[in-house]
Amino acid sequence: MRHVFDEPRATRTTALAATEPKVNWFLQSTRAEAREGRRVVNGFFSRFPDDGGRMYEGLRSTDDKRLLSALDELLVHDLLSHRHRIEYEEGDRTRPDFRLYDNDGAYVRAVEVATLFLREDWAAQQRRHAMVEDALNERLRLTTHCVSFEVRRWDGTPSFRHMAEWIERALDSLHADPGVQSADWPGMRRKLYSTKRVEVIFCFIPHSRDYVVKDGDRVVLGGAAIGGWVNSALRLRDRLEDNAVKYDLHGKPHAVVVSVRDIMCDLDEVYEAMTGTPAFVVATGEAVRKATACSGLDESAPKASTAHAHPPSRGPANTRAGDDGARDIVSGVSSPGMAGGVGSGQSRG
Repeated sequence: MRHVFDEPRATRTTALAATEPKVNWFLQSTRAEAREGRRVVNGFFSRFPDDGGRMYEGLRSTDDKRLLSALDELLVHDLLSHRHRIEYEEGDRTRPDFRLYDNDGAYVRAVEVATLFLREDWAAQQRRHAMVEDALNERLRLTTHCVSFEVRRWDGTPSFRHMAEWIERALDSLHADPGVQSADWPGMRRKLYSTKRVEVIFCFIPHSRDYVVKDGDRVVLGGAAIGGWVNSALRLRDRLEDNAVKYDLHGKPHAVVVSVRDIMCDLDEVYEAMTGTPAFVVATGEAVRKATACSGLDESAPKASTAHAHPPSRGPANTRAGDDGARDIVSGVSSPGMAGGVGSGQSRG
C-alpha cells in the first residue's frame, strides 16, 4: 500500500515546540493520537491519484499552510470518491482540484477546496509570539511559576539570553519575597522588561504547592491574545467570487468546499459571506441583508460589492453606513465589524 508516513524509530512523546513545523507531528511523534493520524492519512493517500507526487510533497511539507491545504484536499477527495470517479487537477491552464465523473464516464461537476487561514498580520503576531516562547523555553527551566507575556513595543529582535537572565532574576526575587512585584489576578505578578528594542510585560503564574514538575514542562506558556476587527467574511467572500469565474466548467456545476482554519472565522462569518452583511433600515428598524453576498456562478447575478468594517453595536446606531434604494441601511453586529481575540488557547474572544 502506498503511504506517506512511516512509524518513527525514536520515541517522542513531547508536544511540538511553538515554531516547529506541524508535519513533525506525523514524522516524529509516537503518541497514540499521532499513530492514529498516520494511519488515517496513509489510508486516504493510498486511494489518491497522485501520479505527479504533488500531494505527497504537500503532506510532507514543512510549510504549515501547504501541509494543511493538502490535508484538506485529501479528506475531500476521500469523501467524494465513494460516489464518483475523481480526476485530480485534470486539464490544461487553470485547473480545479477535482473533476467528478459518473461510472459511465459522464462529467458531473468541478470541485475546488479553498482553505481560509488567519489573516497575515495576525499570523505574523502569532509567529513572533512563538519565536519568543521557544527562545525562552530553550533557556529556562520550570520551577515554581509559569510565565506569559504581552508585547507592548517591538522595534527589533531582542537578546533572548539577556531576557532569560532577567526572568530568572525576577523569579529569584519572587521566591525571596512574593509581594515584591505588583499583583494582577489573585496570585499573578507582573513585571515590565524594557530595552531600547522592546517592551514586554511578563506575568508570573504560580503553580499549586502540590504540583510536581516533570521533564519537558515549559516555563513560557505563550503571548497575549491577538485580535481586532474581524474581516473573515470579506476574505471568504473574495475567495468564493474568485473561484466562481476561475475555471472552465464545461457548463456543469462548480462546488467550492471551504476549510476554515482561520481561528477568528465562525459560522456567522461564513453565513455573512454567502448571504450579505446584516443591517437594518433606520426608518423602520427592519432587519435586512446588504447586497454583499457571494454572487455564485450565475453570470446575471450582481457582483458582490465590497464590505466595510463597522464597530459592534447592540443598541440603536447613529451612523449612516450605506443606502439601499431610498432606505438608509446601517450594518449590525456581525463581522467584519465584530471585535475578536484569540490567545494561546486558540479560542475566540
